Amino acid sequence: YISSNFVHDMGSPIQKDRSSLEHWLIIDTDAGIDDAVAICLALKLGQQYGVMVKLISCVQGNCKLEQVVINVAKCREACGGRGCKVPKICVGSNKALNGTQVAATFFHGADGLGNVTDGSIADPIIDENEFTSDAIECILEVADEASKRNDVRLTLLALGPLTNIAKVMMKQDKDGVENESSLLMNVVEEFVLMGGCGNAQGNITRVAEFNIYNDAEAADYVFSNWTNTNVVVASWEYTVKHALPWETFDEIFGLDNIRHNEVGKFLSKILHHTYGNHEPKGDKVEHFERSKSGAVICDPCALIYCLDKETASSFEQVHIEVECKSELTRGMTVVDWGSYDGVSRSKNVKWLIDMDNERFLRMLRAACIDGLQ
Repeated sequence: YISSNFVHDMGSPIQKDRSSLEHWLIIDTDAGIDDAVAICLALKLGQQYGVMVKLISCVQGNCKLEQVVINVAKCREACGGRGCKVPKICVGSNKALNGTQVAATFFHGADGLGNVTDGSIADPIIDENEFTSDAIECILEVADEASKRNDVRLTLLALGPLTNIAKVMMKQDKDGVENESSLLMNVVEEFVLMGGCGNAQGNITRVAEFNIYNDAEAADYVFSNWTNTNVVVASWEYTVKHALPWETFDEIFGLDNIRHNEVGKFLSKILHHTYGNHEPKGDKVEHFERSKSGAVICDPCALIYCLDKETASSFEQVHIEVECKSELTRGMTVVDWGSYDGVSRSKNVKWLIDMDNERFLRMLRAACIDGLQ
């Protein structure tokens, strides 16, 4: 079966009449503070941009898997109200393919959401079945549903380690599929991910970005086997390049902003641990000093592309391989920008370079402050 909303040419989906299609989004996340910003943007602004978040799948990464589920539910309630059950949450991998688990609680806080302990963020109401829904099966179910409808296009957004995505692809490879059109990479219109660095200036090691380093084998499998030209990468250097100036950050996310809606209140609280100026001095807590470049909030840089492709003003088509064997450079994304080694490699990855910052800021303001145009 080949869905009529696209045809295949050299293994790549080509959209037909995109304006008439429902736009579904699957978010795969490890739910740290920047993931929370991205999730809230998707839930708060999705309708405005014609995007429906169908599923949020959880993976270990910034914190342990059980906490990721709780954090996603907190985001869902911040956007939809107490007890909100939409979209569905499902549970994926609690460790990398090689059995390890590297957390980033040193940055995101012990709970992954900034250690807010003043009682202002309640524990979310979560159905027990959301702790048992299998992410791999849930992703495949949504993809299968999308493939059988001619009025839907599907985007997959990965904000954390690529363990769940690799397992979906491995399962299809092991079990087999009826035809090529059933493969996840053929059902998905675009696979957007935040991860990697093309300049060898990492954020977890000297050369590796956290999401790729956390499960290098999964990343290697995905980049090696997702051969279609519908992969989009918002890299670590892309997010650093488009950091929020501190004056703008404080305007949007400053504590006690009387113009904040519930999303603004929630995000300002969880971001304060890592990004806040912690004034007056008597209220200071352990935190990172503010960088000169501004507030680097990674995951929304990938999410806004899913809402509006015009947020990315330039990109390069590249080939990516992931280093897994070297102790020194493990997790490095080796990017072929147009090498001179005589090897012709398929440049199937759209590597984002420049962003329309004004569009980004408008989205952040619209999500956090009601009544803005």
